[in-house]
Amino acid sequence: MTEAYGDVEIEHMGPRYGPMSGLEMVYIVLKGQVLKNDIKIEINEPYFNWNYSVENFTKNGKVIYFEMPPFPHPGYETVKANIIILYKGEELFQSPYLYKGSLDQALAELSLNGLPPTTTSSSSSSLVAAMPKVDDLKWLFDTNASSNSRTQRKTINKSRKRLKK
Repeated sequence: MTEAYGDVEIEHMGPRYGPMSGLEMVYIVLKGQVLKNDIKIEINEPYFNWNYSVENFTKNGKVIYFEMPPFPHPGYETVKANIIILYKGEELFQSPYLYKGSLDQALAELSLNGLPPTTTSSSSSSLVAAMPKVDDLKWLFDTNASSNSRTQRKTINKSRKRLKK
């Protein structure tokens, strides 16, 4: 698309996959200036005849982001949907998006949001138990801090000298 002030294009969009439960944040990087009211985002899946219009998205400069909706027909391992970006009513960009059922369980076990794991299986508890605690990794930072102490002191001294002048 071409506007009076330049081309309007999608430079990048991602990620292009996520869990069936949705809520995966998708980012779109635009080329050119657009108004939020000129953009519409639609998601469809032709096999199930599912259409969803994303009403709640954020535009910040040349970046648009939104959360993917949950897929309404759970129980499938993989479903391919389409993300369609419309600019002034015309299709600007279309990209496939894979809903992956296996990601729902994996994300629940990893508890990426800082919440405790939702499963109590032995495999997930042993995975969490095998992960090092933050206190166990402090030595990594302590050894680096002692080797960099001279350079830190020089920087502090230089800034003090500058202030005295």
